[in-house]
Amino acid sequence: MKKTWSLLVVMSLVLGCSGSVLACYGAAALGMGGAYTAVADGVLAIYWNQAGLAFTEADYEFSATYSSPQNRINYNSFTGGMSRVNDQLTIGYGVTTLGYGLQDWYTLAFGYKIDESLAIGGAYRQVNSSLVLVDVDTGAMGFVDKQTTGLDLSAQYRVDNLRFGFLFQDVNGESDDNPYIKNFRPSVAYVTDKFTVAFDIYAANNKNYRDYLLGGEYYVDENWTVRGGIYKDTTMFGCGYKCAGYFADVVFIPDWDVTQLTIGVRF
Repeated sequence: MKKTWSLLVVMSLVLGCSGSVLACYGAAALGMGGAYTAVADGVLAIYWNQAGLAFTEADYEFSATYSSPQNRINYNSFTGGMSRVNDQLTIGYGVTTLGYGLQDWYTLAFGYKIDESLAIGGAYRQVNSSLVLVDVDTGAMGFVDKQTTGLDLSAQYRVDNLRFGFLFQDVNGESDDNPYIKNFRPSVAYVTDKFTVAFDIYAANNKNYRDYLLGGEYYVDENWTVRGGIYKDTTMFGCGYKCAGYFADVVFIPDWDVTQLTIGVRF
Protein backbone atom coordinates (compact mmCIF):
# COMPACT_ATOMS: atom_id res chain seq x y z
CA MET A 1 0.00 0.00 0.00
CA LYS A 2 1.27 3.44 -0.86
CA LYS A 3 1.73 5.89 1.96
CA THR A 4 1.38 9.63 1.47
CA TRP A 5 3.05 12.23 3.63
CA SER A 6 1.40 15.63 4.01
CA LEU A 7 3.90 18.38 4.73
CA LEU A 8 3.15 22.00 5.46
CA VAL A 9 5.47 23.90 3.17
CA VAL A 10 5.76 26.62 5.76
CA MET A 11 6.70 24.27 8.59
CA SER A 12 9.79 26.36 9.09
CA LEU A 13 7.41 29.11 10.19
CA VAL A 14 5.72 26.81 12.67
CA LEU A 15 9.06 25.98 14.23
CA GLY A 16 10.69 29.32 13.89
CA CYS A 17 8.68 32.24 12.47
CA SER A 18 7.62 32.99 15.62
CA GLY A 19 11.15 31.84 16.65
CA SER A 20 13.11 34.26 14.53
CA VAL A 21 12.92 38.00 14.12
CA LEU A 22 14.25 37.41 10.61
CA ALA A 23 10.82 36.01 9.86
CA CYS A 24 9.08 39.27 10.73
CA TYR A 25 8.14 42.31 8.67
CA GLY A 26 8.40 46.09 8.73
CA ALA A 27 11.58 47.93 7.78
CA ALA A 28 11.37 50.31 10.75
CA ALA A 29 10.98 47.40 13.19
CA LEU A 30 13.70 45.21 11.67
CA GLY A 31 15.97 48.24 11.43
CA MET A 32 15.92 48.20 15.25
CA GLY A 33 16.76 44.50 15.34
CA GLY A 34 13.15 43.60 16.06
CA ALA A 35 13.21 45.38 19.44
CA TYR A 36 9.90 47.03 18.65
CA THR A 37 7.16 45.72 20.93
CA ALA A 38 7.27 48.66 23.35
CA VAL A 39 7.29 51.37 20.66
CA ALA A 40 5.11 49.87 17.93
CA ASP A 41 2.44 52.12 16.45
CA GLY A 42 0.81 52.66 13.08
CA VAL A 43 0.23 49.82 10.66
CA LEU A 44 3.22 47.80 11.90
CA ALA A 45 1.52 47.50 15.28
CA ILE A 46 -0.85 45.00 13.65
CA TYR A 47 1.99 42.48 13.98
CA TRP A 48 4.31 43.83 16.70
CA ASN A 49 1.87 45.11 19.34
CA GLN A 50 -1.74 45.84 18.48
CA ALA A 51 -2.17 48.04 21.57
CA GLY A 52 0.13 50.54 19.87
CA LEU A 53 -2.57 51.26 17.30
CA ALA A 54 -4.35 53.30 19.96
CA PHE A 55 -1.29 55.54 20.48
CA THR A 56 -0.83 56.33 16.78
CA GLU A 57 -1.01 60.09 16.22
CA ALA A 58 -2.51 59.80 12.74
CA ASP A 59 -6.18 58.97 12.15
CA TYR A 60 -5.41 56.86 9.07
CA GLU A 61 -2.34 55.07 7.79
CA PHE A 62 -1.69 52.76 4.86
CA SER A 63 1.60 51.03 4.04
CA ALA A 64 3.17 48.21 2.07
CA THR A 65 6.30 46.19 2.85
CA TYR A 66 8.33 44.19 0.35
CA SER A 67 11.36 41.93 0.87
CA SER A 68 14.09 41.32 -1.71
CA PRO A 69 15.08 38.75 -2.69
CA GLN A 70 11.82 36.91 -2.18
CA ASN A 71 11.73 33.81 0.05
CA ARG A 72 15.04 34.63 1.76
CA ILE A 73 13.05 35.38 4.90
CA ASN A 74 9.60 34.07 5.62
CA TYR A 75 7.52 37.20 5.05
CA ASN A 76 7.64 38.22 1.39
CA SER A 77 5.21 41.12 1.56
CA PHE A 78 2.66 42.89 3.73
CA THR A 79 -0.02 45.44 2.88
CA GLY A 80 -2.20 47.00 5.53
CA GLY A 81 -4.01 49.98 6.95
CA MET A 82 -5.37 51.43 10.17
CA SER A 83 -8.32 53.69 10.93
CA ARG A 84 -9.19 55.56 14.11
CA VAL A 85 -12.78 54.92 15.16
CA ASN A 86 -12.82 57.34 18.12
CA ASP A 87 -10.50 58.68 20.81
CA GLN A 88 -10.19 55.23 22.40
CA LEU A 89 -10.50 52.68 19.57
CA THR A 90 -8.35 52.16 16.48
CA ILE A 91 -8.59 49.20 14.11
CA GLY A 92 -6.00 47.71 11.79
CA TYR A 93 -6.23 45.32 8.85
CA GLY A 94 -3.66 43.66 6.64
CA VAL A 95 -2.70 40.90 4.22
CA THR A 96 0.63 39.08 4.52
CA THR A 97 2.22 36.72 1.98
CA LEU A 98 4.65 34.16 3.40
CA GLY A 99 7.17 31.61 2.11
CA TYR A 100 7.01 31.01 -1.63
CA GLY A 101 3.53 32.54 -1.81
CA LEU A 102 1.94 29.39 -0.40
CA GLN A 103 0.57 30.97 2.76
CA ASP A 104 -1.49 34.14 3.20
CA TRP A 105 -2.54 35.82 6.44
CA TYR A 106 -5.63 38.02 6.65
CA THR A 107 -5.48 39.98 9.90
CA LEU A 108 -7.96 42.18 11.76
CA ALA A 109 -6.56 43.99 14.82
CA PHE A 110 -7.60 46.59 17.38
CA GLY A 111 -6.00 48.90 19.90
CA TYR A 112 -8.05 50.37 22.76
CA LYS A 113 -6.75 53.26 24.86
CA ILE A 114 -7.84 52.87 28.49
CA ASP A 115 -6.22 56.17 29.49
CA GLU A 116 -3.39 58.40 28.29
CA SER A 117 -0.79 55.89 29.52
CA LEU A 118 -2.28 52.43 28.97
CA ALA A 119 -3.70 50.63 25.95
CA ILE A 120 -4.63 47.04 25.22
CA GLY A 121 -5.01 45.28 21.90
CA GLY A 122 -5.53 42.06 20.03
CA ALA A 123 -5.59 40.46 16.60
CA TYR A 124 -7.41 37.71 14.75
CA ARG A 125 -5.71 36.01 11.79
CA GLN A 126 -7.15 33.75 9.16
CA VAL A 127 -4.31 31.72 7.68
CA ASN A 128 -4.78 30.12 4.27
CA SER A 129 -2.05 27.56 3.54
CA SER A 130 -1.18 25.19 0.72
CA LEU A 131 -0.04 21.74 1.79
CA VAL A 132 2.34 19.75 -0.36
CA LEU A 133 1.33 16.11 -0.70
CA VAL A 134 4.24 13.81 -1.44
CA ASP A 135 3.81 10.17 -2.46
CA VAL A 136 6.80 8.46 -0.85
CA ASP A 137 6.76 5.65 -3.41
CA THR A 138 6.61 7.66 -6.63
CA GLY A 139 7.68 11.13 -5.51
CA ALA A 140 4.58 12.61 -7.11
CA MET A 141 3.48 15.91 -5.60
CA GLY A 142 0.13 17.64 -5.24
CA PHE A 143 -1.46 20.44 -3.27
CA VAL A 144 -4.36 20.75 -0.87
CA ASP A 145 -5.61 23.88 0.89
CA LYS A 146 -5.86 24.23 4.66
CA GLN A 147 -7.29 27.05 6.78
CA THR A 148 -6.30 27.88 10.37
CA THR A 149 -6.70 30.83 12.73
CA GLY A 150 -4.43 32.77 15.08
CA LEU A 151 -5.09 35.03 18.07
CA ASP A 152 -2.84 37.66 19.71
CA LEU A 153 -3.21 39.74 22.88
CA SER A 154 -1.10 42.78 23.75
CA ALA A 155 -0.61 45.80 25.98
CA GLN A 156 1.44 48.97 25.93
CA TYR A 157 2.16 51.37 28.78
CA ARG A 158 3.78 54.79 28.50
CA VAL A 159 5.05 56.97 31.32
CA ASP A 160 7.42 59.91 30.84
CA ASN A 161 10.27 58.69 28.61
CA LEU A 162 9.65 55.01 29.26
CA ARG A 163 7.65 52.61 27.12
CA PHE A 164 6.64 49.11 28.17
CA GLY A 165 5.12 46.55 25.82
CA PHE A 166 3.87 42.99 25.99
CA LEU A 167 2.71 40.68 23.21
CA PHE A 168 1.24 37.21 23.67
CA GLN A 169 1.36 35.86 20.13
CA ASP A 170 -0.62 32.82 18.98
CA VAL A 171 -2.64 32.45 22.16
CA ASN A 172 -4.36 29.45 20.60
CA GLY A 173 -1.13 28.01 19.21
CA GLU A 174 0.08 24.42 19.28
CA SER A 175 -3.41 23.15 18.45
CA ASP A 176 -5.33 21.83 15.46
CA ASP A 177 -6.62 25.35 14.80
CA ASN A 178 -3.15 26.91 14.98
CA PRO A 179 0.13 24.95 14.64
CA TYR A 180 2.30 27.97 15.46
CA ILE A 181 4.23 28.10 18.72
CA LYS A 182 2.88 30.29 21.51
CA ASN A 183 5.33 33.06 22.34
CA PHE A 184 5.63 35.98 24.75
CA ARG A 185 7.40 39.27 24.07
CA PRO A 186 8.00 41.66 26.98
CA SER A 187 9.76 44.87 26.00
CA VAL A 188 11.03 48.16 27.40
CA ALA A 189 12.22 51.30 25.62
CA TYR A 190 13.61 54.70 26.50
CA VAL A 191 12.36 57.44 24.18
CA THR A 192 13.51 61.06 23.80
CA ASP A 193 13.00 63.66 21.10
CA LYS A 194 16.40 62.71 19.60
CA PHE A 195 16.75 58.95 20.04
CA THR A 196 15.12 55.68 21.14
CA VAL A 197 16.78 52.65 22.72
CA ALA A 198 14.73 49.44 23.04
CA PHE A 199 15.17 45.94 24.44
CA ASP A 200 12.90 42.94 23.81
CA ILE A 201 12.80 39.38 25.07
CA TYR A 202 11.34 36.69 22.84
CA ALA A 203 10.20 33.67 24.87
CA ALA A 204 8.79 30.68 23.00
CA ASN A 205 6.52 28.27 24.82
CA ASN A 206 8.52 25.23 23.72
CA LYS A 207 11.81 24.12 25.27
CA ASN A 208 12.19 27.33 27.29
CA TYR A 209 13.53 29.08 24.19
CA ARG A 210 14.74 32.68 24.75
CA ASP A 211 16.06 35.38 22.46
CA TYR A 212 17.21 38.90 23.32
CA LEU A 213 16.86 41.81 20.93
CA LEU A 214 18.48 45.23 21.19
CA GLY A 215 18.02 48.20 18.91
CA GLY A 216 17.62 51.91 18.57
CA GLU A 217 17.02 54.83 16.28
CA TYR A 218 18.38 58.37 16.04
CA TYR A 219 16.35 61.27 14.67
CA VAL A 220 18.74 63.24 12.48
CA ASP A 221 16.14 65.94 11.82
CA GLU A 222 12.38 66.17 11.30
CA ASN A 223 12.66 64.12 8.11
CA TRP A 224 15.46 61.58 8.53
CA THR A 225 15.93 58.70 10.97
CA VAL A 226 18.77 56.17 11.17
CA ARG A 227 18.41 52.79 12.88
CA GLY A 228 20.46 49.84 14.04
CA GLY A 229 19.89 46.62 15.94
CA ILE A 230 21.29 43.26 16.96
CA TYR A 231 19.51 39.91 17.04
CA LYS A 232 21.69 36.97 18.10
CA ASP A 233 24.76 37.31 15.88
CA THR A 234 22.92 39.23 13.16
CA THR A 235 23.32 42.98 12.71
CA MET A 236 20.63 45.03 11.02
CA PHE A 237 20.68 48.68 10.04
CA GLY A 238 18.44 51.03 8.12
CA CYS A 239 17.00 54.48 7.74
CA GLY A 240 13.71 56.27 7.24
CA TYR A 241 12.44 59.42 5.56
CA LYS A 242 9.12 61.18 6.08
CA CYS A 243 7.63 64.31 4.56
CA ALA A 244 4.12 65.74 4.26
CA GLY A 245 2.51 62.54 5.58
CA TYR A 246 4.43 60.20 3.29
CA PHE A 247 7.15 57.92 4.61
CA ALA A 248 9.66 55.33 3.43
CA ASP A 249 11.81 52.99 5.52
CA VAL A 250 14.49 50.55 4.44
CA VAL A 251 16.47 47.92 6.34
CA PHE A 252 19.54 45.97 5.30
CA ILE A 253 20.40 42.55 6.75
CA PRO A 254 23.90 41.84 5.37
CA ASP A 255 24.25 38.37 6.88
CA TRP A 256 21.18 37.25 4.95
CA ASP A 257 21.72 39.49 1.92
CA VAL A 258 18.19 40.83 2.41
CA THR A 259 16.73 44.28 1.89
CA GLN A 260 13.23 45.17 3.06
CA LEU A 261 11.37 48.32 2.05
CA THR A 262 8.26 49.86 3.61
CA ILE A 263 6.43 52.79 2.03
CA GLY A 264 3.24 54.45 3.21
CA VAL A 265 1.14 57.47 3.99
CA ARG A 266 -0.53 58.71 7.16
CA PHE A 267 -2.97 61.53 7.72
